[in-house]
Parts: sequence; C-alpha cells; structure tokens
Amino acid sequence: MVDEFVHTRHQPRQPPHQATSAPAQPQSQQTPPQQFSHHSPVQKVSRERSLWDKIWKDATDSVVIVQMPNVWIILWVIFDAISLFVSSARVAEVTSWIASASLAVWALLEIFKGANYFRRALGIVILVFVIMTVV
Repeated sequence: MVDEFVHTRHQPRQPPHQATSAPAQPQSQQTPPQQFSHHSPVQKVSRERSLWDKIWKDATDSVVIVQMPNVWIILWVIFDAISLFVSSARVAEVTSWIASASLAVWALLEIFKGANYFRRALGIVILVFVIMTVV
C-alpha cells in the first residue's frame, strides 16, 4: 500500500532581538507569526480506512488476529482445567462457573474495546457460545 505524503518546508526562525529592515506596519496589516513544528518535515496525509482495513487492522495499521492472552483468558484456561480434573462435583461446578464468567468478561471487553471488527465479531461469537452453554 502506498502512503501519500505532503512535504512541508521549514523556514528558519529569526531571533526576536534582530532588527528588520522593513518599516513597521500598522497592527491591522501585520501578518500573523508563523507556527513552527518540531516534528518531521514530512507529514502523513490522513485517509479514510477501508472496510477491509477496519476488519483486520488496528489503529496503527497493524494486522491483529491473535494477541497475547490477557488475564481473563488466562483465568478461563486455569479454572476450566481445574473443573476438568477435580474429583469433587461441587468444586468442579464452581470452577466451571468462574471459567464461564471470565470468558464472558473477555468477550464483552472484545465487543466494546476490540482492536478491529474481527476481534469484536469474535467477542460476539464467544459471548453467544458462553450464554448457550450456561443456560
């Protein structure tokens, strides 16, 4: 993908103590002072993101499909594993509910704060799955 750039030219700043040879202009005819930027002289032109970009890319134009698991996914894995390997039915039921709740929290976070549309859709699918398995 080709990025479009606008090149800006920086003009040197004159110190305020140097006298200018031009006659003083009345206040109404003076030109406003120039704004100087400390940023790069090349500025990126903003463009509207396509639907394809919104589905697969985050705000920094990086493709985001899989991310490092956060605390809610880690809790889900731990409690789901505990519920599979414990012998007590009551402990298995409680840990299974905690696992489902942590997966539901992760899904809600993906729905509302997902990096792209794919992640948000994944959150919806997982939340529907959790609701169907709990009910």
